[in-house]
Amino acid sequence: MIFDILIGLVACIALVITFFLLLVATRQNVRQNIWEYGVLRSIGVTKEQGKRIYMYEAFTVVTSAAILGTICGIINAVVLTAELCMFAEIPFSMDLPYFQTFMVLTVALTTTFIAVWVPVTAVNKLQISRILTGQC
Repeated sequence: MIFDILIGLVACIALVITFFLLLVATRQNVRQNIWEYGVLRSIGVTKEQGKRIYMYEAFTVVTSAAILGTICGIINAVVLTAELCMFAEIPFSMDLPYFQTFMVLTVALTTTFIAVWVPVTAVNKLQISRILTGQC
């Protein structure tokens, strides 16, 4: 019981750190590519289309990182658990933390949505000429 509480506490701390890390990284990515966004708007991309472009890009990056990270983590966990069970001469059993995995993925996708929505909405309020000249 105490071990489960400890794991839950560590998972909560990891979720908070993940939230702020993703928020800062995604917002910085949008700000760095602000000139690109201005060029897209100047050639006829609407505000909603531009927002969707940034959303697709961010969700693609986060989803691919989550898939790769989950696969690598499961492989490492299985190998290390099998090794420990072999040395301890106990049967191998592996219980994956489905709830924590689901929560981390949910926080990652929610954070990505917020981190893209806020800066792109702020940029959409500006004139295209101000975006291209860097006056934002």
